[in-house]
Amino acid sequence: MATLRFQLEGEPHGITVDAFVGAVTDWFKVLTDIDTAISGQSGGSLQWVVANLATGSLVLDAESRSKLPDRNYDTEVVRAAIAGLRRLEQEGLTPPYLSPKGIRSARQLLKLIGTQGIEGIRISNHTDSVELTAKAATSVSELLPVRYSLVGSVEGRLEGISIHEKEPRCIVYRDSTNQAVTCLFRRDMLNEVKEGLGRRVVVIGVVDMNGRHEPVTVHLDRLRILGSEEELPGIGDIGGSDPNFTGGMESSAYVRSMRDGH
Repeated sequence: MATLRFQLEGEPHGITVDAFVGAVTDWFKVLTDIDTAISGQSGGSLQWVVANLATGSLVLDAESRSKLPDRNYDTEVVRAAIAGLRRLEQEGLTPPYLSPKGIRSARQLLKLIGTQGIEGIRISNHTDSVELTAKAATSVSELLPVRYSLVGSVEGRLEGISIHEKEPRCIVYRDSTNQAVTCLFRRDMLNEVKEGLGRRVVVIGVVDMNGRHEPVTVHLDRLRILGSEEELPGIGDIGGSDPNFTGGMESSAYVRSMRDGH
């Protein structure tokens, strides 16, 4: 069982009920998103119950309960949540395991800072903590918008296939950072993508990059399933390695054709 404290800092009697309810809702959406990535369980593996409420600055202590009979991911989830938000606050980079949906929830949470009586947000457990400020709110706005695109590749674990949207997609969690990268693929590639589910892969295509120079989306053209560590090809997380990859087209023209095709 893990205990996690969520604290909205502000003047007593100054934080609105709407802000409190919205902040708590968005925070637990972020936690569930990280939990889903780590546990592989749709909807997350943990249930959170209220252990304590306190006023002054508004404080909510929540305790975890594993929904799985033989595994508890609470330590990993809490550690990843605090470390990931510290990464966002201090470096402005995408927290590990947080999908685009989770980033949008984090953005909703963080944009409350400086409004409706909320001056800051503090998240902590018994051993670690992070203070979130308007700096994190500014940084999170840079994580999803595409700033430029290039031909390249992303290497990591393939999870979360979805075919219910206009464009089929999956998520690849990068080896180097556990950042979640959305991969859009053609419907005729579904069986190939399914074969890579839960495995380490290299996805190759046009890569959309955010303002922090991180990959956000891959418009998938090729997928390679990797073997053991000893068999890994010498390919970086980002960068073209196949001189014939674009079929003789200029890279800029290939990028345009791939993005127009999706």
